[in-house]
Amino acid sequence: MNYNKIIQDRQLYSVMNNTKWYNLFSELNEIEESIRFRVKSIDNDYFPENKIDFTGELQQINREFISIEHLDIDPYIKVNRGELMKPLINDLSSRIINILEALKINYKKEDSYIRIYGYLDLDKTSEIG
Repeated sequence: MNYNKIIQDRQLYSVMNNTKWYNLFSELNEIEESIRFRVKSIDNDYFPENKIDFTGELQQINREFISIEHLDIDPYIKVNRGELMKPLINDLSSRIINILEALKINYKKEDSYIRIYGYLDLDKTSEIG
C-alpha cells in the first residue's frame, strides 16, 4: 500500500509521529485493565472490520503507524459480577486523558470513546482538543 500517495491525494497532514504512537501504546500497555480499541486506516480499512465493535487485541493495532487515520479507545471496562447482578463499569477516561495530555497528544472525547487522530484534513482541525 502506498500510504504516502493516499496522504498526498487526500491532502492529509500528520498530527502524530512514530515516537508519539510508540509512547502512547507503551503507556496504555501499563494499564492493568484490558482496554478495547478500534482503528480506521487512511485507506478506509477498519479494525475490527465491522466499524462498530472494539477489540482488546492491542498487538493487532500496534502496526504501521503511518496508516492510522484515527484510533478510538473505549474507556469503559465492564466487569461481570454474575448473572443476577449488572456488570460493574470501570471508567478509565480520566486516566487515559491524563496519559494523552502528559504525552501532548490531541484527542477528542465522545460519549462512549476517546478518539486520537493520526491525520487530519483542514475540515477537522477544529474538532480536536
